[in-house]
Amino acid sequence: MTTLLPHQEHANKLAQRYLGFKIHQYVWFMISGFLCDCCQAIIDYFISTIYIFDWEKVTVCWTLSYCASICVRHISHRYLVFGEYEGTYCQSLSKVYLAYLSSIILRYVGQLLVLCCVGYITSVSGICTCFCQSLTYCRDLITLHLPCL
Repeated sequence: MTTLLPHQEHANKLAQRYLGFKIHQYVWFMISGFLCDCCQAIIDYFISTIYIFDWEKVTVCWTLSYCASICVRHISHRYLVFGEYEGTYCQSLSKVYLAYLSSIILRYVGQLLVLCCVGYITSVSGICTCFCQSLTYCRDLITLHLPCL
């Protein structure tokens, strides 16, 4: 049984009382991920306004914003989902960067495939990105052996 954080226990008590069910910890992970995706979108926007080259602008801006948002994700997941780190902050953060590296590589390859096969269509690329990002959330839970499943 996973130990819940204080805000998770409180939310579970309210949900049990008023809705008749408890909130699974994966819901907290998805909330944290959504908030971090919003932060990444803002970071991506700012990077795209200062990125002056035309070469792979969408992919480069997304990659840089994703790398910058990993630190935000790490902190958000700590406070909203999992609690204290194992080991030091730097050890924990480096493990997260290593785990998310595969997301960066897969996203880049996927983006190139979409651009080559479909041509540059922003909505298709965005839909593929959202789908791949959802899959990486599930993969990250397994890869990091996080106690929320």
